[in-house]
Amino acid sequence: MSKTMMTKKEENGILYLMNSDGYYYPQIAGDFQNREPMGRFGNLKLEYMEDQQPEQLKQLIMDGELLDYLHKINNECWEKSERIQEQLKQQTPPPKDADFLKLVQYNQQIQDTANEIVQSELFPNN
Repeated sequence: MSKTMMTKKEENGILYLMNSDGYYYPQIAGDFQNREPMGRFGNLKLEYMEDQQPEQLKQLIMDGELLDYLHKINNECWEKSERIQEQLKQQTPPPKDADFLKLVQYNQQIQDTANEIVQSELFPNN
């Protein structure tokens, strides 16, 4: 038998492919195709759950809801960060005589501050 030839079989509605080692491996496809990347806050939440909330993480995995949950968290956090950035810009407007680099620094500082606020709310114990 060629190493590249794979035998298929279906059992209990799951497709199995025989690899060159003679074992059948399930071909499990989730809704991972055409998904946007999880994002910064989604990844941070996943890491936090692995360390601090392993039971909730296991439950979301078993229910098949982990990716949707993490995307929801990521989107909510970015929306909150944008709202906080607007509030910070209203409270501390940019200097009127600022050149381009100073404006870039100002915007970066506002964004970093807003992201830190959101992150501290997302992970209150850290």
